[in-house]
Amino acid sequence: MAICDAERRWRQRTNQKRRLLLEGEAEVGGELPNILGAGSSNPSGGSTPVLSDEFNTGALMSGIVMSADGTTVYYCNDSNSVRYRTLSTPYDMSTAGAQGTYTPTYAGGGPSSGGRLRNITFNLDGTRVYITDFSNNRVYVFYLSTAYDVSEIHGALYDERFWTQTYQPIAHAFSNDGAYFYLWNGAGGVRRYTLATPWSFVGTSSATNDYTAEAVGTPAHGACYGALISSDGTRMIATQSSLRRIVQYTLSTPYDTRTSSSTADGYVNMTGGGVTTTGLHLNSSRSEFYMGHYGSTYMMQRYTY
Repeated sequence: MAICDAERRWRQRTNQKRRLLLEGEAEVGGELPNILGAGSSNPSGGSTPVLSDEFNTGALMSGIVMSADGTTVYYCNDSNSVRYRTLSTPYDMSTAGAQGTYTPTYAGGGPSSGGRLRNITFNLDGTRVYITDFSNNRVYVFYLSTAYDVSEIHGALYDERFWTQTYQPIAHAFSNDGAYFYLWNGAGGVRRYTLATPWSFVGTSSATNDYTAEAVGTPAHGACYGALISSDGTRMIATQSSLRRIVQYTLSTPYDTRTSSSTADGYVNMTGGGVTTTGLHLNSSRSEFYMGHYGSTYMMQRYTY
């Protein structure tokens, strides 16, 4: 009983921190917007996202996360570094400044010179940052002494390193309480891990289930570069990279990807340019989300819905 009480208190404190520190921010398992519906390019019950503003990243990018105040956007670009831009107007991609780079140390089995970092997320209070390494099949965790200050990873060794058992991992997401970790691979499949300690990979050794994402309208949709789980665990949304779509699935058993609907509930086509969607970051209280596109150019974009 004491353990259960302690866990309940921990979750209450975490949720309180989230409300205070992340007001307006819904990167981790936030409430998913009603932009998806029943199976058409303009689903009933939803709305088509509208491109608001953008900037050119100059190179392939994947994995997007915003600082809590919307003044910095962080992203991976398929290298061994994390890139960032400062926004002079919060959340407005058109006001992005020059690109900067943060590179973790190569020592101790960290991202090698050939590493390909593909996704980045924070925990609820911004004191941990999680980075997926596509080449080495790992997730690195860095503890931040100042919340959301990703500059602390520059030249630093990871605090936790998790071998994912997933070939070429790309997108990842957490359940709202940090008890489950989800990892998508290059083929669009997703694997769920039950964490012994919320938000930590210490003591976690194996996945509990697999689910291969169902394409809508085509048997092959390519890699998933961005995904989210709803706060109640009943919905999952993910990008379909080669189709420039966001798709939604229902989980009949909350948080269990094995119970996903056999086909997607619906999808929306993105209105911005490019031929492939990469990355997904949601801010539900502002009715906005952020994505990458690449084709003839490499764009970071903000959409409203």
